Amino acid sequence: MKSINYKKTNDHIISFEGFIDSIEDAATVSEIFDKISKDKPENIIINLEKAEYINSSILGVFMKYYRLMPYSKISIKCCNPYIRDLLRITALDKFFILDPSE
Repeated sequence: MKSINYKKTNDHIISFEGFIDSIEDAATVSEIFDKISKDKPENIIINLEKAEYINSSILGVFMKYYRLMPYSKISIKCCNPYIRDLLRITALDKFFILDPSE
């Protein structure tokens, strides 16, 4: 099962589940970030705990909004060793705060 969900609490949370690997998925994530960016949030959490795979187009969306929203602290929660390694290999762990509980 694949899903991308957005929830606003004290923080803005985008949660991913399953294989996030299509252009349509990247468009959905961009739409969510567009919506979030209007609030100029202090904190955004990207929850990848249930994600099994993400492709490079999703990483590109993350970087795009990292640059467009310098006022936001973006944290990534990630348990999957493949995704965690991908974030480190691509040096994205230098731009985003990786959840310390990983």
